[in-house]
Amino acid sequence: MRALSLAGWKVFHAQWDLSDLDAAERRAAVAEATDRLAECTANADERLVLAKSLDTMASGWAADNAVPAVWLTPLLYDDECLNDISRFEAPAVPISGSRDWAWDDAAAKLSGKQRLCLGACDHALLPVTGGRN
Repeated sequence: MRALSLAGWKVFHAQWDLSDLDAAERRAAVAEATDRLAECTANADERLVLAKSLDTMASGWAADNAVPAVWLTPLLYDDECLNDISRFEAPAVPISGSRDWAWDDAAAKLSGKQRLCLGACDHALLPVTGGRN
């Protein structure tokens, strides 16, 4: 977010604790945030979604609105999220590490998107030593 701000982008930051919510409640919270995002960026010349983890549930909104996206540690085990990323016509790239519990490289390949695996990094994108790469 800082790099985007320094490059002149207006940054909309959604922050929440979704840990105690079920899947439907999480999707509703993300839908509410994307509604606010749409309002805040309605007159923008360019838009970009940069989302991490649970925020990648916004992939449906971004696909519907042809907003380019960077998906950090996307929830590729979630069929709806994977399908939304796969149907993107705007540029989109899923990025994760091979030690991320939510990363499924086979699913990422199926999305048809160019993907980036950062090597032996976990869900926080921190390097993990030892074990598989």
